Amino acid sequence: MVAVADIPQNLRVPLASFQINPSQAVFQSSNRCLLVGHKSATGTLANDTATLVNDNIDQLAGANSVLAAMYRAARDNAPLQEIWVASVAEGAGAASTATITVAGAPLTAAGTVYFYLNGERYSVAVTTTDTDTDIAANIVAEINANVYTPVTAANAAGVVTLTSDFTGVISDDMVLELDRVGDEGVTSATLLTVVAFTGGAGTADVSGLLANLGDEEFDVIGMPFNDATNLDATQDFMDGTSGRWSYAKELYGHVITAKNGTYAVLSAFGNTRNDPHASIMPVYNSGSPIFDWVGALAGATAAHFNGIGTNLSVPMHATTLKGIKAPKLIADRWDLTERQSMYFDGLCGYRVDKAGNVIIDRMNTTYQLNDWGLADPSWLNVNTMFQSMGVARFLKAEVTGAYSQVALAETDPLNRDNVATVDEVRATVLHAYAKLCDLSICENYALFESLLTMERSVTDPDRIDAVLPPDMVNQFRVFAAQMITHQQLGNFNS
Repeated sequence: MVAVADIPQNLRVPLASFQINPSQAVFQSSNRCLLVGHKSATGTLANDTATLVNDNIDQLAGANSVLAAMYRAARDNAPLQEIWVASVAEGAGAASTATITVAGAPLTAAGTVYFYLNGERYSVAVTTTDTDTDIAANIVAEINANVYTPVTAANAAGVVTLTSDFTGVISDDMVLELDRVGDEGVTSATLLTVVAFTGGAGTADVSGLLANLGDEEFDVIGMPFNDATNLDATQDFMDGTSGRWSYAKELYGHVITAKNGTYAVLSAFGNTRNDPHASIMPVYNSGSPIFDWVGALAGATAAHFNGIGTNLSVPMHATTLKGIKAPKLIADRWDLTERQSMYFDGLCGYRVDKAGNVIIDRMNTTYQLNDWGLADPSWLNVNTMFQSMGVARFLKAEVTGAYSQVALAETDPLNRDNVATVDEVRATVLHAYAKLCDLSICENYALFESLLTMERSVTDPDRIDAVLPPDMVNQFRVFAAQMITHQQLGNFNS
């Protein structure tokens, strides 16, 4: 029986009347990435407010800000991604400092000194008449001429002091290096001595921002604030009982950060976390600051899991983080044994190829234990979380699209458009699950059909209760083979 809801049944005015409604469109999904950091003094952003970036990051956050650096790193890894930014106030504390000491001038032959600041190479020409103070002054001029660097340089008697433009312990993660690639010559080693950034103190508080996000969806949230307090705040924010993963909000999302430290320190920290909605990339002595890592990871993750399709089931390993500088020393890069251990400690991991590219090895969540304190890998893989987001949104769209305004009856012998039954809703869910299987997001349709439970509520006649058992497609991560060598295979007798 056909129902035309908006045209009354007693209409007598002739002849033809049309009610035009949209059809149930093909489901589409596009995720949003939010970067959280500090603006500089020139940034126009209001703190604790998410703002869409439209190639105006230098105006919004200030060209030399943490947020601008994060955005550039994210954009390098996600050219078409929708990216938002949010500034949080710097915590009460101190800015970190580093030094470049010049000693040994004048030279007998002209040369060039090179150094690396946050992964960017600087070069300063040196003449045979330059004194230590002259060279230091030229280094200061070179650094301060770069409007994008988040430090300010000053010279005193041949000692260049670099001071972070922002406060906080994350300012200690900035990087000052010599001889990164090995072709800088001997002049730098002869004249320059560097001392790494240190002395940063204070931590930002993201709780105000989280409270202000309201019901805006952000599938990926990247933040460089990797202390337990801020991670606890995001864990509560994403919680499945009352947070963004709860039935009451259904906003979902995933938090990504990175943390600098030794293998022992990072593994110990990873074992203090147990959140399926957060990922931590361990880093040690990288050539890029942590906020660059977070921007690159957030951008790459958002781009990888954007939309609804097979990409949700494809692992992120072998994804190159563009613009990120690997640790200069091979000894500071995680070897296989360390990575294997970290994957049981709630951490992610990366590897470095022969060209020095930083490549994601595995993206995990920090989830390790169930409510009983037992090891539980069910929410280990980041893919599982993004698949869950996609499946929940897809099924919701299919059900609400088909039954947005209908009656609920035990049976519908006339097959009316504005009446639903449990069997009809069940058929809709099964049809939607078949589409998810076609997309290689889910699998085992027959088993899903046999296990799907759906019935009218015994306490609320207007409600259908269901238990949905989606089987997520897995990732091909390990190929294990026994290889038996032979002098001549034709002579082998089994």
